[in-house]
Amino acid sequence: MRINRRTAPEADLTSLIDVLFILILFFALSTAMIPGQVAVELPEGAGAAPDKPSVVLTVRQDGTVLYDGSKTTLEGAVAQAASRPKDAGDLLVAADENLPYRQVAELLEMLRRAGVTSVALALRGFGS
Repeated sequence: MRINRRTAPEADLTSLIDVLFILILFFALSTAMIPGQVAVELPEGAGAAPDKPSVVLTVRQDGTVLYDGSKTTLEGAVAQAASRPKDAGDLLVAADENLPYRQVAELLEMLRRAGVTSVALALRGFGS
């Protein structure tokens, strides 16, 4: 007696791989030959608005206070800074690097109490 064993049918993928290879080759070559056809027109602009000039409040180690280049007292400089319009530029505090930080912190607190909200600290090059 003979037993028939069933074998699973196998699919021949050779022709499918050939067709896929030809399609990939066709699309790769056709996209390489198409020139760029997108015209891009860049917008023209005037650029960013210039920053408003900063007023410099300089405090030197010897206690000299300059408000925008004019010698004044610390209280006078704070009063002038408080009277500036709100939309004016930043108030740039330039303290001497040898000035104790406690004095700079007191100055910043005086400015805050006077209502000055836009204050920047200068890093170097000022106060001499």
